[in-house]
Amino acid sequence: MSRAVDRRFTTTAYAIPGFVLAQNHGLVRGLTVRTPNVGKAVFGAFASLGGGESSTYIEMAEKARETAFARLLEHAAAVGGNGKKKEIKLFTIPLF
Repeated sequence: MSRAVDRRFTTTAYAIPGFVLAQNHGLVRGLTVRTPNVGKAVFGAFASLGGGESSTYIEMAEKARETAFARLLEHAAAVGGNGKKKEIKLFTIPLF
């Protein structure tokens, strides 16, 4: 496993109380693409007929978000960072 920035040093604020921003290392990113297997896709399609939330797709989106965030922290460490201001945007595209 690669080195990653400690999650305690991530924030959506412009500062972390008690710490000083010494240097900006630029933009970092974390990305993942997930697609449901056939069984989850069929189950999710039938569940969507009734409307409401689909636990299948919610679970998949949560796993994708967590993976992307972990990769973002690894990229931040790779460029020399030890802290990260979070601005996470999650885009989803249904693939049927």
